Amino acid sequence: RAAAARAAAEADRIAPDPTVRRGVLPNGLRYAIQRNGRPEKSVSIRFHVEAGSFEEPQDATGVAHFLEHMAFNGTRAFPEGELERVFSAAGIGFGRHQNAYTTALGTTYVLDVPQADAAKLDLSFRWLRDVADGMLLTPGAVEREKGVVAAEHDRGLGPERDWRKAVQAYRYPGLRGPTRDPIGARESILSMTPDKLRAFHQAWYRPELAHLVVVGDFDPDTMEAEIARRFGDWNGVGPAPARAAKGTIPADPGLQVFARSEPTLPTSVSICWLDAWSGRRPETVTRFRARAERSLYQRMIQD
Repeated sequence: RAAAARAAAEADRIAPDPTVRRGVLPNGLRYAIQRNGRPEKSVSIRFHVEAGSFEEPQDATGVAHFLEHMAFNGTRAFPEGELERVFSAAGIGFGRHQNAYTTALGTTYVLDVPQADAAKLDLSFRWLRDVADGMLLTPGAVEREKGVVAAEHDRGLGPERDWRKAVQAYRYPGLRGPTRDPIGARESILSMTPDKLRAFHQAWYRPELAHLVVVGDFDPDTMEAEIARRFGDWNGVGPAPARAAKGTIPADPGLQVFARSEPTLPTSVSICWLDAWSGRRPETVTRFRARAERSLYQRMIQD
């Protein structure tokens, strides 16, 4: 019966899209490219590093997100103040076409290149390669960026954030995740240094921990060769770091109740339960459809 169930799950597995070309460079960088002619002459690029706030040391919470900011504040090919000017002149606007975001598990750099030509793609790949191993992280630029990051931290303050953090601490006692909000602690942001940023960058920005996805109106053979040319000689610094321990929670905590009064927030009631983890399973059409239906029903009830 178990063998039959495994065979059925395998048959139901979502197959990779045959139009996506996947590969791995000798240095470990994984890439996926797909030709798509709509919109015409446009190219979208995503550069992802498997290093987010979860891996941050206690004395440098927020360093992954701060480092993301520094990718726009001085690199080998684009000194501080030049990046936005050069890209804007090429019709690639900061915030609209060029951006980035950090989560607990990784950092992703975003480029959507309209009317992409050789010059614009050259700019894009030069910057992304600098993100990989060419950030300058000068003391003056770091000091100036502290206020920007601290303001972003402060904009998120309020009862909703306090409630969310309290609920996470209650639901997941002993786990590392709830202690590593990507924005970090304000005191950590204001005490950030080039050395802390450089240590995190050198530890985690490594080709074997990176993914490059390129979709757009281009010749796949040409793009694949370009990726190899741009990133093939990128190498990590020193030995690969060890992942932080995830922590543990009690397997059978029994009945627990959490109550919190937040007069400015709407009333809410949640019921949670623990279930045995069945391990990583391949994505299947059935599971994907069930998840989509459950999400739809939840949104209907919540809204």
